Amino acid sequence: MFADTFSLAAMLALAALSAVGFSATQSKLPALPNSKLLALRGGSISTDALYDAVIGINGIVAFQGWLAPKKTIEMYGVSDLSPAETVFLRTLSGIQLASAATMIAAKADVDKAILVCWTAWILASSANVPLLKTINTPKGPVIVTIGVFAAVAGLTAAGVISTDVSGYILAALLIPLSILEILQPQAIFDGYGLPTPSPLVKSLFENFSFTKLALGLFLVVSKLTGKTGLGLAALAGCTGLNCIKTITRADSVGLAKPGLIVWTVLQSAIAALAYMNEK
Repeated sequence: MFADTFSLAAMLALAALSAVGFSATQSKLPALPNSKLLALRGGSISTDALYDAVIGINGIVAFQGWLAPKKTIEMYGVSDLSPAETVFLRTLSGIQLASAATMIAAKADVDKAILVCWTAWILASSANVPLLKTINTPKGPVIVTIGVFAAVAGLTAAGVISTDVSGYILAALLIPLSILEILQPQAIFDGYGLPTPSPLVKSLFENFSFTKLALGLFLVVSKLTGKTGLGLAALAGCTGLNCIKTITRADSVGLAKPGLIVWTVLQSAIAALAYMNEK
């Protein structure tokens, strides 16, 4: 009961924050009947509105997935979760929360968002450690990984490692490593001593890897172009590809397609609008 209540409160709080940001931006636009708000063209919906909406949506989905994994997966047609599937859904939710936190920080300063990303990833990973005992998985490899992350983040915060170097390390972990995970997931399962994965675990792990990849692309594109709007387009485009790939295996995994199709359309529209706004 407490988890359900807290989940609802968290979702309402995030929704309210997102709505405030959205309303503040849209208040500068003409009234809807006389505007081209829904037109698929640059300037139709401001980048700030899209950006805040993605933060709000990702935050809500992540909180729900972490606090109420069973109810979350039921929305996609799966009636129950094994302990391993619960762990991987919460792992996915953790990196989604890290992504939302990074995007919030990047609104002010992309360089500062790099340290925020390290910190959020460390916290998300640490939160998963107690769950490993439920699936008889050794904690050592995960703790070592967290230790490496913490060392880089600490050296960055102390100024020993420059933000640029720290960003290169982060990008390498978020982009090439995530691509490797997508192509060779079994190598990761073996390396961390994880049990033989079910089809849903495999699917959730690929979603996790795609979410890291999308976050890495967001940071790199935002840093190189100086435009978080283009970073948003890269993130949403990668997330849309993630949704499409999930749809292709939905039948074998046992996932219902309608919700996935909605997510695909939504992410594709956000990517297109964000890109056109920045052209």
